Amino acid sequence: MTSIVAAARSSIGAKLVMAVTGLGLVFFVLGHLAGNLQIFQGQDALNHYAEKLREYPAFLWVARLGLLALVIMHIAAAIRVTRLNRSARPERYAMRKPQEASYAARTLMVSGVLIAAYVVYHLLHFTTQDVHAQYAGHVDPQGRHDVYSMVVASFQNPLISSVYVVAMILLSMHLSHGIGSFMQTLGWGHPRYNRTVRLLGPITAVVIAAGYISIPVAVLVGWVDLPGGQ
Repeated sequence: MTSIVAAARSSIGAKLVMAVTGLGLVFFVLGHLAGNLQIFQGQDALNHYAEKLREYPAFLWVARLGLLALVIMHIAAAIRVTRLNRSARPERYAMRKPQEASYAARTLMVSGVLIAAYVVYHLLHFTTQDVHAQYAGHVDPQGRHDVYSMVVASFQNPLISSVYVVAMILLSMHLSHGIGSFMQTLGWGHPRYNRTVRLLGPITAVVIAAGYISIPVAVLVGWVDLPGGQ
């Protein structure tokens, strides 16, 4: 056990932990997006999806705890890598050349912190309903918790939608660099497909961000509305 911890604390080990946990979080983000996009199928579809998740509370809690573990390990590994990188060059370079790294790469830690802060707010909003409680408490005609109406009513508030969009842009920036770094960390590089690997991160990031952002935009322009146009 001690040897495993020591390996994880090394530079290579920490990068590997960050890469693997990051991949797990990407899969979660994709799965979560697939569920959220059901809002375009209407109230019944989204509420049915949400109700199905609640039918398996044990699975739901295992998933939540697993996700929390991934987040904690990812953050811890990122902090470790940053510290090791700084200790390797204790003196700042006299001349910096930021053009050698993308903006997303240079702001990876900042975007990560801001995304984590937004996730807490997002959970307080849509999961525990401790903030913006005025949009919660809806029940659909089948007597189910009306997630659809809660989401639509929330995103009809331009401020809530704006914060959501900014968070998704930050997520896109984070993923853009992170996915490419993951491939490099695992050694999945080859001259024949290095260009494809470099493009995979930005393309995936844009697709994910566009999917999430499409929801508040659709609500704000009226493509998705409350039942009966309330």
